[in-house]
Amino acid sequence: MMFDFALARGDFDSATSQRESVDLTAESGAHGAVVTAVRENGEFAVTFTGGKPLLWRPEGEQLGALVSGVADDCIWFMGRTAEGFPLLVVVLPDDLNGAGSLFSLLPEEVRWLDLIAFAAELEDYSASLLVTQATALLAWHRSTKFCPNCGSPLTPGSAGWSAHCKECGRVEYPRTDPAVIVAVVDTEDRLLLAHNVLWPAGRMSLPAGYVDAGESAERTVPRELREEVGIEIFGLRYLGSQPWPRPRSLMLAYTAKTMVTTPVPDQIEIDHARFFTRDELKKAVASKEVLLPGPAAVAHTVIGLWMRGELP
Repeated sequence: MMFDFALARGDFDSATSQRESVDLTAESGAHGAVVTAVRENGEFAVTFTGGKPLLWRPEGEQLGALVSGVADDCIWFMGRTAEGFPLLVVVLPDDLNGAGSLFSLLPEEVRWLDLIAFAAELEDYSASLLVTQATALLAWHRSTKFCPNCGSPLTPGSAGWSAHCKECGRVEYPRTDPAVIVAVVDTEDRLLLAHNVLWPAGRMSLPAGYVDAGESAERTVPRELREEVGIEIFGLRYLGSQPWPRPRSLMLAYTAKTMVTTPVPDQIEIDHARFFTRDELKKAVASKEVLLPGPAAVAHTVIGLWMRGELP
């Protein structure tokens, strides 16, 4: 069964075998090239048509000037469209006012937005995949400046998909951290939601946690629930996955059942947790007593499935 996780939509040919050899300058000027602009802080150039977001696509002289205004390692090859046209990302500095002619290239209607603010609303699902991967690459490059082997500076390579050490020859590749998120229901079909101590008041979501080193995801789920909210589960079932590239997580979604009716938060990570009926959650959300995750989050989709009685 497939679920409509907002950041797991879309597909295109990643063309991974071309990352080492692709001529980015030539590809950016090729007919049909699809170029997306993003700032180093992770905000994409977005326009709106009929209230729907679209990635801004520079073309012609505008595109040529944009590409020529950045360093070669600020152009990334993401893959190819079904027609074979290149999909490229151009990384711009955060301060466009200080970037000379780059600022003048942008239409007045362009807005700079983080993917969480618009990706779930993109009607072009391949664009959703592209901005999700580009966000993950940006986060990785920001945190991967030096060789873990010898400490020397790393140089971007593979059209954005690797980083090379010229001193010892080590090559680094983007990493993903697996994490689990679980919809736990009790014997009355009530859903467990929890509040993390770092969140704003009222924010609640499904319990979640990172997979420990050397641990399976199936072991992580009961361990996290035992540690954070003091419950035991049964009937564990996998739903699907979605990347959460802030900075580099892969969310593995599960459902589970429990006989426990009163969770016991650990007061370290979780300071409040409770089970909700559907009517209780509707009223709590309507009164703003509870703030649920936004549409880009896995939890948003899974909670929606439970609210509609569609959770497996």
